[in-house]
Amino acid sequence: MPRRTSAESPTAAAPQVSAEELRGSFRKHAPSKRSGVSYSLFTMTFMYAVTVSTVCGYLAFERFTGRPDVLESLPDVPVPSINGQAGYRLVPEKATMPAGHQLSLGEGRRFGHVKITPIKVEQLSSDASSNASQLALWVRVENLSADQTFAPLDERLMTTKVADPVQPGVLRSNSFLGVSNTETGFQQAALMLKANDPSLAKQDQLFGYFPEVAPGEWYETAIVCESVELTDATQDQFHWRLQLRKGIATESGQAVTTVVEVNFNPSDVQQPAMPIASR
Repeated sequence: MPRRTSAESPTAAAPQVSAEELRGSFRKHAPSKRSGVSYSLFTMTFMYAVTVSTVCGYLAFERFTGRPDVLESLPDVPVPSINGQAGYRLVPEKATMPAGHQLSLGEGRRFGHVKITPIKVEQLSSDASSNASQLALWVRVENLSADQTFAPLDERLMTTKVADPVQPGVLRSNSFLGVSNTETGFQQAALMLKANDPSLAKQDQLFGYFPEVAPGEWYETAIVCESVELTDATQDQFHWRLQLRKGIATESGQAVTTVVEVNFNPSDVQQPAMPIASR
């Protein structure tokens, strides 16, 4: 009977592979660390895309709400809710005012059913060390409508503030005092104060006097801002922006607001005088 060789045996031993050959085979077939994207790189790329999208969206919103035609008719300032000021539409500080929405002191103009006339800007206090002072803008407000009774101005319109979405520590508002010159451009200088603010340097019963007015009625009041530095620089110009109600929409029954700017120079600011009488 012929003998089987080891090659023919079903239990023949497997060919021997050296350790060096095994390591070489592993290096050849092991996956490369460079294939694919690392988790860190993916996370950084994703966060960058989110940040860029947010900033672009914010800039687009700023550009849209800063258009003069949009500023002609703005929604009313909502009643404060538990979670903040829902629905408040912030107007960019550098927005171009609609035609006719910039006034000089003593110049009256009609906006919807309201005529507003800025009378004067009064200095309430002064700080010799910083040359800073609270200012009061005196205005006359008249209801020209035939059948609407409403409050063209009120404390919510003057003092509502929201945090800047890009700089959360900065407060912004549609009613503020801005300053501009050729070197620094335009910037917000001061926000409005409530009539009962303890920091007020002077008290007057007409500060923040914002009644409802019937057709044909009018009143005069003063709006006060935080301290702002007054300089002798002739190139400085102040812009007192106000958000006011110009009437009630017939279809919705909701108030419609707009923004106006009163432009003046530091030399126009008057020293404190006797208050203007209420009518």
